[in-house]
Amino acid sequence: MITLKCASDCLASIPGLSLEVTFVFASLATSLKDNIILMQPATYHICKPPLFLPPSIVAFLSAACKLSPASMKMCWDVLKSSVW
Repeated sequence: MITLKCASDCLASIPGLSLEVTFVFASLATSLKDNIILMQPATYHICKPPLFLPPSIVAFLSAACKLSPASMKMCWDVLKSSVW
């Protein structure tokens, strides 16, 4: 699991990313777990966070959080083990 300091350092370069937006991202991504799993290969082990988010999930999170798709991908890379 990632520490708060490490997450903060990794996400500091994202313009517009506040603590509130981070919580929205985490809450929505957790709620979308089943939808995220649907886009993974059948052999995928569901206990591990996927390496990537499906494009439709990235687009939804990007719109909901008002951040770029690249920012959403970075958030996922940093927070996926905590969100999952």
